[in-house]
Amino acid sequence: MRVTGGLPFDLRQFLTADATALEGEQSAVDLEVASEQVQGWPWRPQPCRCDDADFPEIKAVRVRQAGQASWLMSIDEPQNLALGVFIRDVAALSSVHTWLPAAAPVVRSTGGGGSPAAARQWDAWWDQALAVDPYAPWPKVTTSWWTPPDFGSLDAAPQLQALVRRHFLAAVRWSEDRKREHIAVMTDPGRSANETRLVADLERACGRRAAPFNLRVTEIPVAGRELWHLHPGHVVVTAGLLGDPGEYRRRLTPVLQALL
Repeated sequence: MRVTGGLPFDLRQFLTADATALEGEQSAVDLEVASEQVQGWPWRPQPCRCDDADFPEIKAVRVRQAGQASWLMSIDEPQNLALGVFIRDVAALSSVHTWLPAAAPVVRSTGGGGSPAAARQWDAWWDQALAVDPYAPWPKVTTSWWTPPDFGSLDAAPQLQALVRRHFLAAVRWSEDRKREHIAVMTDPGRSANETRLVADLERACGRRAAPFNLRVTEIPVAGRELWHLHPGHVVVTAGLLGDPGEYRRRLTPVLQALL
């Protein structure tokens, strides 16, 4: 099992980082605690040496095991998705994605609905951003990120680009708070190795080791305790579900059973 955590958003450079990966492997464990930092843009997960006193709330915890990995889970709250949720709600865009609840905590609209064109552009952006694997090689994922000051990735979506330019700083501040909440949940000792224990229980129930699999769990800061199964290797969960260990385990169990 491997658990990694990122650092909070750096407003000076509009950087983001946080990826949590859990890797199931096949023998004795050696626990090591380290810190992670992100440098430069676009963001890439990369280890470095840094002073824990500078980032007291962030830890990266790695549990290393000898042998070949049998399964891998990655858990992340991509900041571009949090920014997108904020923009949708602050501009009161009428999205076709009615399955997606309101932001949590609530984002107050600035008044008046956004234009139908901006809503269509947001929907197209969301479909692309949700499908992108954050661990895919760059620059494949850059089109789903909004990079100031010109937000060039939105040149083909001028109405959405104008909204992003207007509300970006507020969106960054809101998403930074959500990132801290995500890190607090993932580093809570009470949920340590939650996914690993669940896989181990399922292995015992079926009397064999898990078949090799990869599962990406994407958290988004919206209301409710929900899980959406996008395809066998990717689920989307709400922040409320990830923060409820019992319900999260119950909802994740059939997803993992299908993969084992």
